[in-house]
Amino acid sequence: RAPVKGVVTMRASDMLYVEDASGSLRIETSERGFKIGDVVEATGYPNPSENGPILSDAAVSVLGRTEFIEPVAVTSETILNGDLDNRLVSLEARLLNHVSGATQQTLVLHDGISTFSAHLDEGIPLASLREGSVLRVTGICVVQRQRPLFRDFTTYPVSFRLMLRSAGDVELIVATPWWN
Repeated sequence: RAPVKGVVTMRASDMLYVEDASGSLRIETSERGFKIGDVVEATGYPNPSENGPILSDAAVSVLGRTEFIEPVAVTSETILNGDLDNRLVSLEARLLNHVSGATQQTLVLHDGISTFSAHLDEGIPLASLREGSVLRVTGICVVQRQRPLFRDFTTYPVSFRLMLRSAGDVELIVATPWWN
């Protein structure tokens, strides 16, 4: 078992995303009551995964609280270098599509040469967004990795998606004119 300390950047159903100055990781825990900004200490079993490091079967306790967590400003090319697994990031991209479901909102975005998606799992609807608008999205970066066909144990980033924490993580930078 390994101990880690960090700030909670996101709370999902059975996961906590925690980061500090040295890096970030995903913690599997069934414990509840953690909020974004809590400073926590977790003890669990570290494991690699296709989406970055994970701490399994963790016991987590709150040490304190911090008010503001600064996301890392990035581009899609920076993310695909593979060093931002499970980090809170912020990037600007052009909206290609907005899909609303009963429990999930999905934004399909394009930045540079990459197309990626941003997901909001709450039932809270996002503001009306027009295709072609430039947005700044802030969320947890989940990098998808793949092994090459030949026998090699290293994995390479091939795509990514963002997990949004709330509707406030989507900011309109440049609106597309309604007349085109």
